[in-house]
Amino acid sequence: MLASVKQKAMKAKDYSVEKAAHTRDHMVSQPSKKINWDPNHRKPPPPPAVKPKNSELYAPPPSRTSSTTSNARNTPSSPSSPSAPAPPPMIRRVSRPDSVSPPAAPPPIRRDTRPDSVSPPLPPPPVRSVSITRAPEAVDDEKLDWANLSPEDKQVFFSWLDEFFAKYLNLPVPPRSVQGIKKVVEEPATSSVVAPAPRTPSSVTAPSISKWSRPAQPSPALAVPADDFTMSYPPPTQYGSASLDVAMHFSPSAHWEDAWFKTANMGLVPGLKGRTDTRQVATISQPEPYTAIFSGSAIFADLSMVWFSVQYPLQGESDPNDTRTVRREARYLPRPAPMDRAALVEAHETYGETIASFAESFVEAGEYCARGECWDLAAKAIACFEQYDYVPAPIPSTQRTHGHLIFEGKAMGKSNQVGRWRGGDDRVRRGDIVEWRKVRFVVSNGRTTYTQWMGNPDHTAVIVSDAVPSVQVADGQFMKPADLGTLEVVEQSVSTDIKPKRNQCVMSGFEEGEIWIYRPVSMQAYIGCTLQAECPEGINALRI
Repeated sequence: MLASVKQKAMKAKDYSVEKAAHTRDHMVSQPSKKINWDPNHRKPPPPPAVKPKNSELYAPPPSRTSSTTSNARNTPSSPSSPSAPAPPPMIRRVSRPDSVSPPAAPPPIRRDTRPDSVSPPLPPPPVRSVSITRAPEAVDDEKLDWANLSPEDKQVFFSWLDEFFAKYLNLPVPPRSVQGIKKVVEEPATSSVVAPAPRTPSSVTAPSISKWSRPAQPSPALAVPADDFTMSYPPPTQYGSASLDVAMHFSPSAHWEDAWFKTANMGLVPGLKGRTDTRQVATISQPEPYTAIFSGSAIFADLSMVWFSVQYPLQGESDPNDTRTVRREARYLPRPAPMDRAALVEAHETYGETIASFAESFVEAGEYCARGECWDLAAKAIACFEQYDYVPAPIPSTQRTHGHLIFEGKAMGKSNQVGRWRGGDDRVRRGDIVEWRKVRFVVSNGRTTYTQWMGNPDHTAVIVSDAVPSVQVADGQFMKPADLGTLEVVEQSVSTDIKPKRNQCVMSGFEEGEIWIYRPVSMQAYIGCTLQAECPEGINALRI
């Protein structure tokens, strides 16, 4: 016992002495005369910079504000060569004609340089996937043969999916009948007992989802199918355009009741009887001594056109349905396609200012235009271009159509509006013409609320100020009439004792009725020709 204690004490003593000697040696410095130090030693020069390939393409342009040329590369400079001038950058020359000045060189690309000792940032840590540990026995017992599911199992599985997505989307669970499962109680014809619906197993119901974790459901946007967006004007057609509806009456199989063409009355033309949405012209020619040709043309409110002709003998009675003696022909143009922005802006610059100034002149004079009807103010403004032979003739006002349709819409109650833009322009412009039908405005000025009616049933006005929609518009895009903002118009109505005056229509108060906005345009540019009895040459008219 004593021997072991003594041995441990000796080891401790030796360790202490050795540690003290070691510490003394490290704390004692050597004299400088014993150090091998070279006083003429200098820092070695930096390694030569490696010149990258195609360096002339990335050389920075010489500075115009300073005489010092900086190197774009991150190369350390030597303190022993302070005043050595940098070589001029290499410039890649491209041969060009002397008359063409070279384009300005793009600024040098800013490159992110870092010391080699800086390590790149570490990638984000991988997402730890949640693993579910299941006993091997349970997997074998619950394994499903998906290729051979019975119809009953499929129906139950789909019912689980219905329940899960109904809860996920916050919708009611749709009913689903499970085929192959018999009712517990058979219902006799006179019994009121109803068999219970099959229930899904409670052990596999979808977990509930917290409201905060559900994605935000977008509010229903304005999306109305084109087939459901119908207006009361122009009148509906049977074959897609009013011109084709009339042209079909000239097909060889169409039956005519009498020889209407001998009267030269356009009001008796099949398909045109009773129509008021047209402008018509007709003529009779006699190419042969005993033969006549009745020719006519009409443009409709939808701006489609039709040309027709009937050649018939002048002597004797002839069956109007006998194609050997009475020859009928019809050609037509469908509704024209919308114009692009450039064409619509050009039309505005040609007609817009004149039409707006024409309407404003009657406000200044305090007198009615023509008969004083609201329609006269727009129709007469368009017709005034007949006196200017250097201006292309615009499309004449045809019933409630005054040129290219820009916008159409309707309101079916408060905050229930729908409309559609047409053409490539992005705004309503001064000189456009607006048509109202049975319109009701409810406007509030902060203190009082008043109701304004327009149209009994129709009302026409001339727009005298541009209106830029609050939404971006494009041809065929659905939008609300309220997005038009405020329409400033000039109107008159002798029937309600309203002389020409200015009025502002706040479209956010548009609660009932229909609206159409037209842009006066050149008939030659939009339709392809002017109104004439015979189809002009060069018109790609369709035949039935």
